[in-house]
Amino acid sequence: MSSPPTPQIPRARVAVSRGSLPGDSVARLSSVFDVRVWPEADAPNPSDLAAFIDDAEGLLGVAKDLIDDQLLDRCPQLRAVAIASTGYDYVDIEAARRRELPVTHTPAVLSGAVADHAFFLMTGARRRAHEHTTMFRSGAWDRHLALDEMLGLDVYGSTLGIVGYGQVGKAIARRAVCYEMTIQEYSRGPHDDLAKPVELDDLLRTSDIVVMCLPLLPETTHLIAERELRLMKPTATLVNVGRGATLDEQALASALKRNVIHSAGIDVFESEPISDTANPLLELANAFLTPHMASATHAARASMVSVAADDLQAMMEHRPPQHLLAELRHE
Repeated sequence: MSSPPTPQIPRARVAVSRGSLPGDSVARLSSVFDVRVWPEADAPNPSDLAAFIDDAEGLLGVAKDLIDDQLLDRCPQLRAVAIASTGYDYVDIEAARRRELPVTHTPAVLSGAVADHAFFLMTGARRRAHEHTTMFRSGAWDRHLALDEMLGLDVYGSTLGIVGYGQVGKAIARRAVCYEMTIQEYSRGPHDDLAKPVELDDLLRTSDIVVMCLPLLPETTHLIAERELRLMKPTATLVNVGRGATLDEQALASALKRNVIHSAGIDVFESEPISDTANPLLELANAFLTPHMASATHAARASMVSVAADDLQAMMEHRPPQHLLAELRHE
């Protein structure tokens, strides 16, 4: 007499909010859970995301996914969220806390790639890369430039001020040592031996290059605005690889237009993506801009998704994740 078939245990349901993610982490999750992947090329809007999650118990999302009361009210079965991003300002912390919903992010994974990009921005801005490439691509490179034409400023040997001395800030400092830069930082700590801690106003007054690496918090919103820009040297360059709204873009555009500072290298913006071609930064030759791509390397992005997937699997299997949001930890 044959044995009765072993009953199939239903696998936990997991939603992935993007159809294309680097690495093999989604395939790895699919070997353990019942995974559904967002089928469209465009990202889901909040309503579509809630409908797509449906009865899923876990979500692997990205930075732009709005995790708030409206979504969580429509997805009461959701018990774990892993965000493949260092920043998590799209997560409503209070909404998650009220529901005791664990949410993770991916700190430190992208630090090296973002630090590299910060140097790309500061070098491009100070060496007037936008002006040079525009001239070159327009076919205007039809003569030898005079020795005093379109000259830039040095990065090597300059004074670097880092605003926000976390993992990215420290990675930038380590690279700055090779450039023989004088390094100073403004942060709430902890400090180290690479950079001298100073007050923000002193950092702005004395730095040739200021790099912003801040998270977006109430106290960091528009931390650098008109007053702070006026403190900087007229030969200074401002770089932002943190969060867009930590910098007042209108004040920056005005400062660049009036040559209050020399240049800026900006990767993050107050409103993303930029769809309005009238954004004043787009019109300025001394603004070297990139579209929020500081972490855009194969290795960095695949590692980010892998860390998020590992944490999601841990939460789904009732194990503690490695990167729970600090605001949701029970100390």
